[in-house]
Amino acid sequence: MQSRTKTRVITNSVIKGLVAAGAIATAVVAPNSVQLIDKYLQKRDKKSAQKTLYYLKYRKLITVKKVGDLNHYKLTSKGFDKYQKILLDELVIKIPRNWDEKWRLVMFDIPAGHDKQRKELLHKLKDLNFYMLQKSAWIHPFDCEKQIGILLNILELEQYTSYIEVQKGNFTEHAAVYFHKQGLLM
Repeated sequence: MQSRTKTRVITNSVIKGLVAAGAIATAVVAPNSVQLIDKYLQKRDKKSAQKTLYYLKYRKLITVKKVGDLNHYKLTSKGFDKYQKILLDELVIKIPRNWDEKWRLVMFDIPAGHDKQRKELLHKLKDLNFYMLQKSAWIHPFDCEKQIGILLNILELEQYTSYIEVQKGNFTEHAAVYFHKQGLLM
């Protein structure tokens, strides 16, 4: 089990590295070199790096094209989907030392035909400790505009969703009780 976790961590790091390497998610690496992967591996182990590249190629997450003495690594559409899943899995809302006493409200009206995205949005809002005011209105006490932006971009729901900062409302008492029980507000 530990080997699978290590492989997953290395794979995720390499995929994120390929995206960071260029806007079109490509990287050029000299043959028998692991420069790109070394940056993301704790150990500079060529065998592990080559094994990771083979695994990514086998899973059709990357393509490798040899041009002269250089290998070009590029994420496939399946690899980019994996990258987006990694981003979603790593989304967290940081808890500041002091609460600014503002509420972040996420409201949406997602049309039929986008059920899968709606389900994923609701799952992630719950995962991020949002509180449901209504079925399509969720709140959180801390700044999360960036995280919600990433989430909506990946799920392609920006046009159906609004992010609003609110200071007062008739929901504040029961929302505050919920977040105190969760240990997020003191």
